[in-house]
Amino acid sequence: MFTLKVDGINDGLPIPETYATSVPDGSGAVKPGRNNRPAFFWSLAPEGTQGFAVMVVDRDVPADFSTANQPGQT
Repeated sequence: MFTLKVDGINDGLPIPETYATSVPDGSGAVKPGRNNRPAFFWSLAPEGTQGFAVMVVDRDVPADFSTANQPGQT
C-alpha cells in the first residue's frame, strides 16, 4: 500500500508554527511564521509513478482572503 508521511505534521492537528505562514501573537493579532517546508517521505508508489501532487486544505482560511491577518479577524 502506498504511504506518504509528512515530517512534523499530523493529520487533524494544527500545523506547527515552524511551517505556518502566520501565527497568533497572543493579543488577537498574528505575526509572520517561519513558513518552512516540511520533509515528505513516501514508499510503495505504484510502478511507473513519475511525480506526486500534494494538496493542503486549510479550513481556517477565510473565504474572502482580503480579511486574512487583519485586526479583529480570527
